[in-house]
Amino acid sequence: MLNSFFSIMNANNAVKALLGTPVLRIYPFGTKLGTTPTMPYALFKTVSSSPYNYLGDTPDIDLSSIQVDIYSETADNVEDCFNAIRDAIEPSGYLISYNTDNTDIENNKYHITMEIDLHDER
Repeated sequence: MLNSFFSIMNANNAVKALLGTPVLRIYPFGTKLGTTPTMPYALFKTVSSSPYNYLGDTPDIDLSSIQVDIYSETADNVEDCFNAIRDAIEPSGYLISYNTDNTDIENNKYHITMEIDLHDER
C-alpha cells in the first residue's frame, strides 16, 4: 500500500511555493539524483506501515510512519519548509517527532528531520 504523502505535498500551495513548481523537490530516499538538487529539498521514506485491524470488520485505514529530511542553505528557510510540511500533513496525520539542531556535515547545509504518522483511508 502506498501512502498519500507525496500527493498531499504536491497539492499544498505553501509546500509548492518553498519546494518548487512544477516539479516538487521532495524525493524518495534512494533516488539517484546525479547531482545535489536545488535547495531547499526534502527526502522521505516510509519507515513502517500497518492497517487498522478490527475483530469484526476489515481495515478501513492504513497507518504509515514516514521520515522526512529537509535540507536548505539557511536556517530560516529549512524552518519554513518544516512548518509548511507539518501544516500540510496535520489534517491527515500527526507530527510524531523532529530534530531541528542539525547541520549536515557532508554538505554543510541546514537539516531538519521529522517523523510523521499518516492515516490513509482506503
